Amino acid sequence: MRMRMKELEGEEIIDYGNEDEIMQLLIGEGHECKICMETVQDDAYLLDNCEDVFHKECLHNYLRAEIGNSKCPLICPIPECKEGLAPHDMHKILTIEEMDKYEKYSMQQQMGL
Repeated sequence: MRMRMKELEGEEIIDYGNEDEIMQLLIGEGHECKICMETVQDDAYLLDNCEDVFHKECLHNYLRAEIGNSKCPLICPIPECKEGLAPHDMHKILTIEEMDKYEKYSMQQQMGL
């Protein structure tokens, strides 16, 4: 992953570049989706916290199943990883209804219900 540091009004920020360009780089590198085990040729999605690559549809199906099983928190599908998903990744992958359901489970878990 090629990241560039930029300075904005005295603060350093990470510039991930154009998201489409990043996905084209990932596709060109021949990454394997660890869910379906197929080479990612399109519909690539890079998780922000761990930088693991999946087909977006495979990741969506996995997360939907995890939410259906009341899993909280949501973590990377790779068993060795154990990295939690960043909220902005979940918002990009899940539907509004799925996010609402996940947030409900998350709140119940925090309240000990």
